[in-house]
Amino acid sequence: MFRARVACDACGAAAWIGPGEPWCESCQQRGAAGTAVCAACGGPLTERAPRFVELWGLLQQLDAVLKAWDGEPQPLATLLPERPRFVTDLTPPAPREGDSAALAELLRVVAAGRYGVAHEAAGEESEANTPRARAALAIACERRGDTEGALREWTAALEGGEWEQARMARGSLLARAGQWDAAAADLALAGPCRGAGWNRASVLVHRAVTRTPGLPDAASLAAARAEAGEPSAFWSDFTVGRLVWALFSERMLARREAGELLDSDLSRLRDAEDLFEHATFWDRAMVLVTYVRLELTGDVTRVAMPLARERAAALLAEPALRGAALEPLAVSVAAAYDAATQRQPRAAWRALYRWMRDESLRRYRIPCAACGKGSVGIEEFAGGEQAPGESSGG
Repeated sequence: MFRARVACDACGAAAWIGPGEPWCESCQQRGAAGTAVCAACGGPLTERAPRFVELWGLLQQLDAVLKAWDGEPQPLATLLPERPRFVTDLTPPAPREGDSAALAELLRVVAAGRYGVAHEAAGEESEANTPRARAALAIACERRGDTEGALREWTAALEGGEWEQARMARGSLLARAGQWDAAAADLALAGPCRGAGWNRASVLVHRAVTRTPGLPDAASLAAARAEAGEPSAFWSDFTVGRLVWALFSERMLARREAGELLDSDLSRLRDAEDLFEHATFWDRAMVLVTYVRLELTGDVTRVAMPLARERAAALLAEPALRGAALEPLAVSVAAAYDAATQRQPRAAWRALYRWMRDESLRRYRIPCAACGKGSVGIEEFAGGEQAPGESSGG
């Protein structure tokens, strides 16, 4: 079960709350057992796990969108995740009963992350030539950035027989090098796991983008989506639509740098917006960063204004901003919302200037309504089995 200890910086009072311990969804305050409403705000009590309030995260996002709108894309670009275009599985082989001393030592060294001494640990014994030893050495090479060595060792591992992990790992390396045919051949034998399916989809997308000056054809996109499976809305996952946008926007930026960008290119880029599977903050932020870097003022405003207003509205909807302690923050966010509505991004982000330097918010602390002096936040977690229907997404 999830439990979190909420502590006040000023008075030091702390209490464990979690499923089975009533608390208020509105004010995040703990209530007395057996009561129907919260004594602090009158809201209904629940026994569900408490919600983590990310005022700082929302504030960062709003500030970054406003600055991008004002022509400074880097703060927003910094928030975007670095999504892997090709994934791999670098889990070291597990030891087995009967392993030789040399092989056991090699596996122990790699599992401990001592990649620099892996080849020394392997020695010259025949056990160093077994598929599991070669896989361990391949993982050590890849962890150290030695792509050629990793390719060589994965190839040696596959000489001992088919191995889906080795196929996916080598296929990923080949794909990153742009060797599409060889990568596709390996990935076709990498099994049904989600990572292998994504890699096959990614190869299809890369190939489709490479062979046309425009967007990939519908058949290629359909095939890629079939390989990738259900598109994830999680912020750091790639989807086919996100990958197409990333590849195509890179092409547009390169053409702009070379002075070769055409109106037809920009029209195709706008069409690529329709390929996104989701419309999350992170999807729209990807689009916004590209338009800012291309200096497409009209498109920047078209994307930035609703995104900024949505982030500001989300902040204003937080129960913590309804209290007296954070009333000044609420006033600033409301001012930013109004300035965004009036298409004045600079005035909007300046309204938030003070709060972007607030140390309590940076540490995810919220003023304590009970004592009026300290702040409340998550001090400690006690993990365990999740409640039915909950996910472990971060």
